[in-house]
Amino acid sequence: MSKQKKSKNELNEKEKLFCQIYISEEFFCNWVKSYLQVYKCSYNTAKTEANKLLTKPYILEYIDSLLEDMALNDQRVDKELAKMIIQDKDYTAKINGIKEYNKLKWRITEKLEANFKFDKEIKVKLPAK
Repeated sequence: MSKQKKSKNELNEKEKLFCQIYISEEFFCNWVKSYLQVYKCSYNTAKTEANKLLTKPYILEYIDSLLEDMALNDQRVDKELAKMIIQDKDYTAKINGIKEYNKLKWRITEKLEANFKFDKEIKVKLPAK
């Protein structure tokens, strides 16, 4: 009986596990820690190799399918946003989370610029909705 050859776009068991850990609640979208869990390597190797994995379309498709199976919804996204705001390890992520929260609550409005041509050029700035 001959072994069936694996397609280059077919995930191996470690890639599947990486994807599953990557979307898990404990490691949600932390690609380096997810990679470290599966491959047991140095931090720098994990950073490089996880980045490579996340550029492969078949990996991204599998992650998308897992997220769909999880029924990713507003409540889940709100919970993750809250985790981002509450954490004190990554201040860039924290600030971005706070900005996003403020946008959602209409505490911050962005300026929207529009140009219209009439007999004379008129420039109007409107707040974003």
